[in-house]
Amino acid sequence: MTGNLTDCGTIGQRTIGVLTKIDLMDQGTDVVDILAGRIIPLRLGYVPVVNRGQRDIDSKKAISAALEHERQFFEEHRAYRNKHAYCGTPYLARKLNMVKQYLAAYLLPFANWEFYHVDLNDAHQTNLTRD
Repeated sequence: MTGNLTDCGTIGQRTIGVLTKIDLMDQGTDVVDILAGRIIPLRLGYVPVVNRGQRDIDSKKAISAALEHERQFFEEHRAYRNKHAYCGTPYLARKLNMVKQYLAAYLLPFANWEFYHVDLNDAHQTNLTRD
């Protein structure tokens, strides 16, 4: 995330905080207070992730191996092991998908849809016909 966190969304109403490089923090430090919303509360919360580093990318470390490393990190870290199910890239993907599904279900009834028929057999068709 770039910029000032206090400027995000409508005062944190539409923002998901993604905390990266959690594995690079000094020993004895963690982001538990941030995850709990005690520093800057976000309605949609925060998700900590462990990214591949430049060395991993240069050595062509497989994404599956990086995901396994991330899973192990959160399962074994003293500060995150009790909440490891809410950490990592797979959880972030599920969370984003849930938000997308919610928005689609919320916004679709208000959409003004127009459907057009395209004849795929007519390669030179320039006009679309409304169904």
